[in-house]
Amino acid sequence: MLSLPSDIANSNAVPTPAPNPTFAPTSDSTSTPVPSPSTWKAIINSSDTSTTCGDYVTKSGYIYLVLDVSLENVSSQDQVLSDDLIDLKSDDGGHYYESQCADPTKQWSVSAGQPIHLTMVFIVPDTGSCFTLSILDANHTINDEWYIGCE
Repeated sequence: MLSLPSDIANSNAVPTPAPNPTFAPTSDSTSTPVPSPSTWKAIINSSDTSTTCGDYVTKSGYIYLVLDVSLENVSSQDQVLSDDLIDLKSDDGGHYYESQCADPTKQWSVSAGQPIHLTMVFIVPDTGSCFTLSILDANHTINDEWYIGCE
């Protein structure tokens, strides 16, 4: 079972029981930054998949994509990062938002020049895909993006 930080594993939302689908682990997935002017400098430290997240179990045909991400606010101003500024898009155009097991209502205030370390958890189809993780600015314009699992 995948080990998650206590603030994710101890989520108080109701779990959804479902059968465990078979899937090919993608812990060796790669991530490639897409060059752009940015507010954030990010490193995707690792990615993994699982059918469980704390007490949650995915529906058949889906898995949790777990991203361990380090971000640094490289702007000269304090920034607020929240779930509505994070977008995961698959190569077929699907958009995925953070799972309830990751408490997507959280937001973080990050001072200029300071880092933050996050575990992001998304429910995605288990068919495998290339994803683009985007960080949006306050106007919901792509500020920076990274490819995950793309060849």
